[in-house]
Amino acid sequence: MPILKRDNGISIYYEERGQKEAAETLLLLGGLTRDHTIWRKVLPYLEEKYRIILPDNRDAGQSSTAATEYGISELSEDMSDLIQSLRLCPVHVVGHSMGGFMAFHLAAKYPELIKTIILCSTAEKQTEAGISYLRGRMCLINEKSPAEAKPTSRDDIVAVMDKIYSPTSLKNEVFIEEMIDFETSNPYPQRADAFKRQAIACLHHNAEFLLRDIVCPVSIITGKHDRTFPPEVAYTLSTKMRRPTVTIIPDAGHMVQLEQPKLLSDTLEKFIVTYRHEPDGEVSMRIEV
Repeated sequence: MPILKRDNGISIYYEERGQKEAAETLLLLGGLTRDHTIWRKVLPYLEEKYRIILPDNRDAGQSSTAATEYGISELSEDMSDLIQSLRLCPVHVVGHSMGGFMAFHLAAKYPELIKTIILCSTAEKQTEAGISYLRGRMCLINEKSPAEAKPTSRDDIVAVMDKIYSPTSLKNEVFIEEMIDFETSNPYPQRADAFKRQAIACLHHNAEFLLRDIVCPVSIITGKHDRTFPPEVAYTLSTKMRRPTVTIIPDAGHMVQLEQPKLLSDTLEKFIVTYRHEPDGEVSMRIEV
């Protein structure tokens, strides 16, 4: 079982997939509550071409449960250690939601480790919709007894579905039941206190001061129906970055990697191919709707 044991006592579980000798390595970072399995639907499209590293963030999956609160900066330090310990650098960082928050820190603080960042359903600072969502989920958990307070309970999952999935996905009963069954059967469910620590880190997220230090190519991706980080947020972020591309994924909400895994994978590959042809030049912005 591959685990990075950091000097601060935090242990990061990770899995490796794809081609170990591939020219390009992808580090896939999941979001709030999620472990590495959040990327399960995109792996079939990527693992034949890339080396893929799939970590569990602290307080999720098989990584350490933290003893104290922390910020997004500390979460990103877990990943910089992982990159260096595996001698992966430089890598393409694909960060979804909270994973995207971490990508800002990695790209700004460790440019030598990062080739590009792909920011999925995320932004440089928390949105009002994001704050409302996080506080709402915390209230759901606080209303329950300690024994029942689980962010992966069926009631909790169902309660937030309309906030994270597109109208198309919500009408697909097979898809919805698949999502519920997968999350409720997770053998490593997140504890309520772990959820709260991650949620507090997300509530305090603001990486605006880091944007000027990000010099690598950036791809910004969001779902057309993302309620937390909608297309207008992606467009606004693109005006603050040096070398951005923007892609809007149709028929997707916040969970683009689950709702549109093929489109997301195609977008990643096009961006990486463009980077390989122009590693030191400008990557032209393209906006797809």
